[in-house]
Amino acid sequence: MPMIDVYAPVGLISDKHKLAQELAQTIMRWEKIPVIPFFTDNTAAFVHELPRDAFATAGGSSDHVRVQVITNAGALDREQQLGVVTDITALVAAAAGDPSLAERFPEPHSFSSRVCHALTHPCHASWSGPSMSEEGAPAEGIRGDSP
Repeated sequence: MPMIDVYAPVGLISDKHKLAQELAQTIMRWEKIPVIPFFTDNTAAFVHELPRDAFATAGGSSDHVRVQVITNAGALDREQQLGVVTDITALVAAAAGDPSLAERFPEPHSFSSRVCHALTHPCHASWSGPSMSEEGAPAEGIRGDSP
């Protein structure tokens, strides 16, 4: 199931629950996941507040937002990835009441200058244990125990 984590300065996002729900709905839309209870109850977003002294850019700024999106490998093609980044950036900027969060770097870059995204695609493994091959045997290279 896709998961989203947002890390923002304390007080930046006033309605964290609303933002979390909108983010979860957004990733479902981009992944074209059916809107049924199994998926709506298991696709989630989390908004984490950090004190401004808990993070910084190399230049010393503490006004950035970090977003990590975790999806299954292959769930999003490049067009979908760009769409997710655009939509999530807009949602975070709106939730913060700060349109400058959505401002873009000058071309040739097309991403936000203050909302940093990490799209993560873990290996093919189930949430409850090792992945199984089509024959029902553990998939090669996947261990069921912790390293």
